[in-house]
Amino acid sequence: MYPGKVYEPSDRKKLLALPFLLNKRVELPEPKYGQKEYDLFTKLYGKDWNHYQGVNFDNEEKITEFNYEKFIDKHLLEGVDTTSEEFKNTIKMLNFQSRTEMEQHEENRENFKKMMPIFRTLDEEETEILLHLINNRGRQENSSAQRSNDLIDAACSDEVKERLAKMSEDGNFALKNTYHHNETTMKYAKKERMPVDHTKVRDILRNQHIAKYAIDNEIGTYSEF
Repeated sequence: MYPGKVYEPSDRKKLLALPFLLNKRVELPEPKYGQKEYDLFTKLYGKDWNHYQGVNFDNEEKITEFNYEKFIDKHLLEGVDTTSEEFKNTIKMLNFQSRTEMEQHEENRENFKKMMPIFRTLDEEETEILLHLINNRGRQENSSAQRSNDLIDAACSDEVKERLAKMSEDGNFALKNTYHHNETTMKYAKKERMPVDHTKVRDILRNQHIAKYAIDNEIGTYSEF
């Protein structure tokens, strides 16, 4: 027996996971109306911090395996097997790498939150210098050196892994909390873009005589040849 208090295995796991849970729940500061940081965000990204306030669902369409014809020219699809797994994985990667305006705005907000502690320590002149540096980062004369630095930063960054982990976490949360998922996502989804549930197809085939009768009475255009 070890001296002192003996913890249950579950308590020990909670204590070991505590630093990770605390880091996961750290909230970064947000600029409020009237603060200089609020105006800096608009100057830096061209949109107000609360530009999408009150918008419940992003209506901008992104490329998927169901609507790729709208984004890829039909001449480029000639000779391409659109049913292959390789093509579907390419479409998924294009979807992952693309951003809607609303998604880009949310990403800009998250990036700006990380810079908030830095802006608080700068005076007006130093803030203008930092903004000038950020805006002109990709306009340096030595573009090859800048490109090399960007490639090194991308190779050493865990941004892609973090985004994939966040998407996986959101998906698992949606599976566990169906009501929240239906109220925040499926409620605003376009019905014509939703796949047909296999149970509905099975019920229609099983009760096709009822479906024929309803179509004949309600639509009046059904005739059996």
